[in-house]
Amino acid sequence: MAENVMLNRIKARVAEYELLTDPFKKVDAIHKFCWDFTDSMVYADLCKEKAEQAQEILKNIDYPLGKADNLSVMSHYYWSKANHAKATEYGNASIELYRKLNETESLSHTLTMLAFSYASNGDYDEAFKLGFEARELISAKPSSQYVAWIYYCLGVLYFDTKDFDSSLQNVLQAKKLAEEMGFAYGLARSKTSLAALALAKGNYDEARKHLASAIEGFREVGHDIGLSRALNDLGVICRKLGDYAEAEKYLKESYEIRSVVGHTQGITTTAFELGELMNARKSPDEALKWLNIALGLAVKTSSRSKEYQIHKAIAEAYRLSNKYEKAYEHLEKYIEIQNSVMGQETAQKLKHLQTRIATEKAEKEAEIERLKNVELKQAHDIIADKNKEIVDSINYAWRIQSALLTSDKLLKENLSEYFVLFKPKDIVSGDFYWSTKHADRSYVAVCDSTGHGVPGAFMSILNTSYMNEAINEKGIKEPNEVFNHVRRRLIENISQDGQQDGMDGILLCIENDTLTYAAAHNAPVLISKAGIEELGADKMPVGKGEKADSFKLHKVNAKKGDMLYLYTDGYADQFGGPNGKKFKYKQLEEKLLAISQWPLAEQKKILERTFDEWQGNLEQIDDVLVVGIRL
Repeated sequence: MAENVMLNRIKARVAEYELLTDPFKKVDAIHKFCWDFTDSMVYADLCKEKAEQAQEILKNIDYPLGKADNLSVMSHYYWSKANHAKATEYGNASIELYRKLNETESLSHTLTMLAFSYASNGDYDEAFKLGFEARELISAKPSSQYVAWIYYCLGVLYFDTKDFDSSLQNVLQAKKLAEEMGFAYGLARSKTSLAALALAKGNYDEARKHLASAIEGFREVGHDIGLSRALNDLGVICRKLGDYAEAEKYLKESYEIRSVVGHTQGITTTAFELGELMNARKSPDEALKWLNIALGLAVKTSSRSKEYQIHKAIAEAYRLSNKYEKAYEHLEKYIEIQNSVMGQETAQKLKHLQTRIATEKAEKEAEIERLKNVELKQAHDIIADKNKEIVDSINYAWRIQSALLTSDKLLKENLSEYFVLFKPKDIVSGDFYWSTKHADRSYVAVCDSTGHGVPGAFMSILNTSYMNEAINEKGIKEPNEVFNHVRRRLIENISQDGQQDGMDGILLCIENDTLTYAAAHNAPVLISKAGIEELGADKMPVGKGEKADSFKLHKVNAKKGDMLYLYTDGYADQFGGPNGKKFKYKQLEEKLLAISQWPLAEQKKILERTFDEWQGNLEQIDDVLVVGIRL
């Protein structure tokens, strides 16, 4: 419907200027037409075509102002196409001509348009500089629509650099001028900015009212891009308020308009918001449909800041589907891309903050010191927010990893008495303990995946999934064959480029009174009345290594009451003590022998206290995992 309104207006305007015979008036009419309709992207190419028509007329007449206007129109066109280089080239050429002609009103308009282009390209230094010059030039003509645009432009620039008070002041001035002049489109744009400011302060109801009013305005003037933007934002607000049906209605209307006009960036945003909505509705399959559309477009247009947000939403959809491996995969991409973008965004925002000081120095000398303090706080807040996002992401990974670790309930079903001492170096861990039961056999694994922290956690999810696949899906019974299967799967999937990722570990199998196990590097320790015995282990990892022999099947000859300890290398490798040296395996085995007759809960406390005292003020260097089992 909006497209029909716009199309009718365009046909009427074209018919009007085609009747003109005076070449000067015709050129002016064409340029006015282009300025009015270039923003509506579906007609931007038509405006370029008309501007080229004006160029042909200008070849035959001496009209310097017309040539300057034509350059400005072409700059506006290239800005609408996100071609900053061309927009700047044409814009600077038109500005040079306007200065020579002393055409302040047209000059201020082009400066404002070019300020938007610089802002879109991330150069807020130049954007503010041009915006302030435009405001100074036009201050003598307060009745011009261009004045409203300048205040609107400054409001957007201040909003982007997080100075919401200055943004509000400028947007309200733009709205006031638009109302006084009956400038419906400018009024609608001002209301969308007021909605954004209300959202920034968490005032959803106020933002919803502003957007509803803006939508009426955009429908009235038939401006499809403005309408689609307002509908998208209103859909997001409805989602946050829990009004999912209304959110879907507004978002799908926005998506339809943006698809018709070919607004790629807008399509990406709205598809992402529809995915977020479907996640909120607990409809992961529908969410993935929209999020995959958004991800494809974000990658195609190199929208990295949008891309990492989409990966996080996809991870949530897979989590809702209980597909934890896929959730981890996309969570890893989210963290990787976010870390890359975070540094760029923070540096750029700090630059934006410095820009306002430098640009306004002449007119606000007395406020510079105050602004510096504000900006330093804002810079600190930006960094704190980004750090919080990263920590939140890692905590989210921990929740997924915890869901996949063995529960106490399962361990109690498989073991009579046991303890688990588990101290990840970071929030998430490459070390893991895992248990399952299949037929009459119970399995307990204590393993150390390659890496620690987030990379180690990703490896742990692969390793547990492949062990689960071997035992519960493939029906593989013997622990050594389970390790053989996991090694094959790791080499097939992640070792094609020479990487040697995998794990060291022990997989114990309990069947009636028979205990068997497989061991990769790490060896179990058995303590009985006869003393301490380090059991056998294969000196190769579960993964790509120098050797690729089959893992051996070992049998444990133990009696009731004996203690079996399974552990990774983190405890023994920890630096500390009076000389800052490693704890070492010998000292660990002596400690285990000394406490082996104690109750299991006391053994854990002693081991934990011993580790903390040894570590002292030094950093923990690796994940720590010790499991003790009374047979």
